[in-house]
Parts: sequence; structure tokens; C-alpha cells
Amino acid sequence: MPVRSSLSGLRLAACLGLALTLAACGYLLPSHNQTFEPAKLPAGAYRLDPEHASLLFKLDHFGFSELVGRFDRFQASLDFDPKQPQAAHLTVLVDPASIDLNLPKFENDLRGPDWFDVAKFPQARFESRTIAVTGEKTGQVTGDLTLHGVTAPVTLDVTFNGGADSLLTGRYTLGFAATGTLKRSTFGLGAYAPAVGDQVTLEIHAEFQRTGAARSTPSG
Repeated sequence: MPVRSSLSGLRLAACLGLALTLAACGYLLPSHNQTFEPAKLPAGAYRLDPEHASLLFKLDHFGFSELVGRFDRFQASLDFDPKQPQAAHLTVLVDPASIDLNLPKFENDLRGPDWFDVAKFPQARFESRTIAVTGEKTGQVTGDLTLHGVTAPVTLDVTFNGGADSLLTGRYTLGFAATGTLKRSTFGLGAYAPAVGDQVTLEIHAEFQRTGAARSTPSG
């Protein structure tokens, strides 16, 4: 066995041994006491933690594969009252210039006047209008999406991942995952459809940190 591989194996074994020792001695972090009961969640204003959030999109690529991309810059606020979860209010702002496909040349084309035209439309906005609780941990959020100068309704299917004081930040945090679909042609972005899929699937993963008791809507 090469010396480098042997040393790597020894380091891994040492790390595992240290972790087991700390666990046995009770030195690991305290348990993460999440709750999924809305009545136990603190009311107030929450803001998106951008370090723990992802906004992905997927669409068919000539029937060969799914083209997968993301937006790297976005912010959101959530105003929440556990006594009236249906009255929660969500606002999301997305920077379309932050589109990321790991294809720099194509990304520049998408920022241009033939696609997102970010010089003219520098921001996309989602504003919730209705929220329906559909299960113990699920709900639907319907709101208005303004993109490329067009406003149209979009519905998101949301899963609540629980709330707790974060061991990393010390702030009370709510976790969510959501999916939804839209037709890009609705927003004037339908070039090459149907060869390239018109339907776009959105996938969102997000953590919101409590900031206060009053509504806090991102400006922009």
C-alpha cells in the first residue's frame, strides 16, 4: 500500500476514534429540538438565511435530459403568526442576472435583451396572496410572480421542515422545501419551445431566521 494512502487511512481512523470518544464522554453538541407544531413556533418577522438557501430550476432539453440551473442571489421575508398560519405573508426578490448554469457564455446570452434583459428588468418578485394548510407539514402558497415585466400567478407546494433555535447562529430558524411549475412562455421567455421545454420546474430549499415581531419586507 502506498505511504500516502496509509497515512490517509490512519488520519481517518484517528478522526473516527476521536468522534466516538467525544460522543461517549458527552462532549458533542446538544440535541437539536425541532418542532413541527405551528402553535409552538414564535410569531414574527423572518428573513431568509442566504447561506442556507437554494433556488433551482429544471426544464426539458430536447428530450435528452433535464437542463438544471439556479439563481445565486435572492432574498425573502416571511411574516408569520402561529395562530393564523393561513395569514402568513411571503415576499421573494430574485436577481435574474445571477443565473448559473455553469455555462458562462450561455449565461451572458440569457442576461441579454433576447432573454431576461436584466438591464431593463433587473429584478423578479414573488408576492404571496393565499396560503392553504394541506397537511401536518405541508401547504400551498399561491402568489403573483413578476418576471421579465409580466405578472402571473404561481403556486408552490411547500413542506415544512420544522423550527428550532439554530445551533450555528443562535437564532430561531424555520426550514422549508418547495416545488412549483410555470410556463416560461407566459413571461415572454418561450424561445425554442417545445423543442426545449416550456414548462419549468422550480425547486426551493430555504431557512428563515427570526428577526423581530413586525413584518420585514425586503426592499428593492
